[in-house]
Amino acid sequence: MPTTSGRSLRFGVAAAALALSVACTGQDVPLACTAAAPFSGVTVQVAAPLSHRAETLAVRVCQDAFCDDVDARLMPNQVMARAECAAATCSPADIRTASGRRALVDVPYFGGEPAQVTLVFRDKSGTTLAAPTVDVVPVESTPPGSRCGVAFEAWVDVLGDGSAVVGARP
Repeated sequence: MPTTSGRSLRFGVAAAALALSVACTGQDVPLACTAAAPFSGVTVQVAAPLSHRAETLAVRVCQDAFCDDVDARLMPNQVMARAECAAATCSPADIRTASGRRALVDVPYFGGEPAQVTLVFRDKSGTTLAAPTVDVVPVESTPPGSRCGVAFEAWVDVLGDGSAVVGARP
């Protein structure tokens, strides 16, 4: 019957052989894509009081003479309560609701060229509350993992009075 030290030695030899075989292949081992898949589009942050009055958000994104109209969902703005919390180790207690609301506008064709974003906020009765337009330059975003692909993102901050400015990457 093998001893504990014998088992450890066999495990160590097997691990070393595996490491050597991987190291000697001369090829990079591709990393799997993480759960944080690339998001291609515009993140809209909406401040109060507009965030409290707006019921719907219609978005038009124009880039390279092509425009796409999207109905976006306004949702509570959530932020991480702990800066050191990684996506894999966070719990619901690590996420808190911040003031205002936000929308993620999915734009699959989004590229790195300048784009024009028009946001139309309406209340429950359908009355337009604000309709700002802002020019953005999408930023390349590559999530961890070599098989995730590349996406382009832009950020727009809408102030409480309905005016919009280019937002900063969080």
